[in-house]
Amino acid sequence: MNKLTFKPLKISNFEVGPNRPPFIIAEIGINHNGDMELAKKMILAAKKSGASAVKFQSWQTNKLTAKKSLKEKNNKNDLGCDNEIFELFQKVEFKRDHHFEINEFCKKNEIIFMSTVFDEEGLELLEEINVPAHKLASMDLNYIDLIKKVAKTQKPLIISTGMGTLGEIEKAYEACRSEGNEKVIFLHCVSNYPPKIEDCNLLAMETIRNTFNVLVGYSDHTIGIDVPLAAVSLGACLIEKHFTLDKKMPGPDQAVSADPEDLSQISEKSKTIVTALGSPVKKPVPAELPMIELSRRSAITNQTIKKGEVFTREKMDLKRPGNGFSPGEVKMILGRKSTVDLEEDTLILPEHLGELG
Repeated sequence: MNKLTFKPLKISNFEVGPNRPPFIIAEIGINHNGDMELAKKMILAAKKSGASAVKFQSWQTNKLTAKKSLKEKNNKNDLGCDNEIFELFQKVEFKRDHHFEINEFCKKNEIIFMSTVFDEEGLELLEEINVPAHKLASMDLNYIDLIKKVAKTQKPLIISTGMGTLGEIEKAYEACRSEGNEKVIFLHCVSNYPPKIEDCNLLAMETIRNTFNVLVGYSDHTIGIDVPLAAVSLGACLIEKHFTLDKKMPGPDQAVSADPEDLSQISEKSKTIVTALGSPVKKPVPAELPMIELSRRSAITNQTIKKGEVFTREKMDLKRPGNGFSPGEVKMILGRKSTVDLEEDTLILPEHLGELG
């Protein structure tokens, strides 16, 4: 098996990879409801809550979905669109001028602007804006032509894998590599809103990471913060979470989104988790070294021993402190003559050991 390297990727000024706090994307998506002033308020709240980037979605409705499409199953908090997907998408479509307006706002407020690519025109627009990385949605995991076009930019690709199989992930990765781009982060994802906890299968991240030797993250649709934090504990280097100012606002994604308090907790607790994960090397940390002497066991006499008397196992106990002969070193004492008189309950030291009796 190839050695896993997990080289970090650079997204703007952020290094994304192992042993670093996760790159957190606040997925504003369509939660702005077509209102750019609301979008700006969300950007400021996301930055304050610890997000590394905010992300929108760059589609043209007539190129994304047929007019006679399936109805949106989630009919909570609708936008007066009778849940028809085409009408809903039209209402919240992120227009060309919105991209430039919001990108400038993000620059001014020092937070990364990103948007999901859905077609070649959207890719050209995002390249014109010069986003630092590209995102592909789960729905396009098997859209190899689009993946290749995005990979040609040679920028980092973040690819969600909801509804996907390991075979589809392999084909997507090969498409990137065929364009000379291996800067890929695959996001484990369950494309349900919200998914059942038992369907989250976070261990699939490990399968993806170990199979393809790539960085992995998690795109979360669960309610609350527990699952994304669990993903961080399993090595997710990137967390994507839908974001809202108020979960009761109109829109199909609001209820499964993080509000500012949720996002703040994800950001802060993720840092704690990564710090706690630390190194895979099992050895005492410097702060433990004094505890070895304090709390480990050593060979201690349990009776008076005269000079020249032979040490036997019956003449000693194993007790604190730990700065003498450890339990595993007792055999070094046995059969040796004592060089001095020792009282009961005395720590046996190397200078107390004479010749074999």
